[in-house]
Amino acid sequence: AAMDFIEHVKSQLEENELLREVSAKTGLAKEQICLGAASAVFIVVFLGFGMPFVCNLVGFVPGAIIAIRAFENKNIAAAEKIFLKKNWMTFLIINGFFYSIECFSNALLRILPFYHAIKLAVLIWCMSPSWRGGAFLHEHLLSDLKMGKQENTTKD
Repeated sequence: AAMDFIEHVKSQLEENELLREVSAKTGLAKEQICLGAASAVFIVVFLGFGMPFVCNLVGFVPGAIIAIRAFENKNIAAAEKIFLKKNWMTFLIINGFFYSIECFSNALLRILPFYHAIKLAVLIWCMSPSWRGGAFLHEHLLSDLKMGKQENTTKD
């Protein structure tokens, strides 16, 4: 079972275009890049050093890269465009929500010990194409809020 899992992870790493580019430019194996990144994130999360910076970096960089690629690529299929809109726009809304909390309640964040770890986990869940967290939140939360707003405006 462990070997099957390892082979599954390796096949997932092979499919990742960004990881292939970084591996080609650095000369490091994809496994080494992932292990180094995971180790750095683990140290930052559990020791707490620079956690707000890491969360803001995760909240900005992937979204910016995907947005730039989406604008530059004219050959994106319609289904993928819908997924990108749902997933990434929801990701940006959730990231903005976290940012708003941080701006207005800094004192509250000091007493919540794992706020940044939770924020990081939610952001990664939202942007992951395999977990489709952003699309899930769009379908189950944001679309309900939008429908409620539309119902209220039609009643007036």
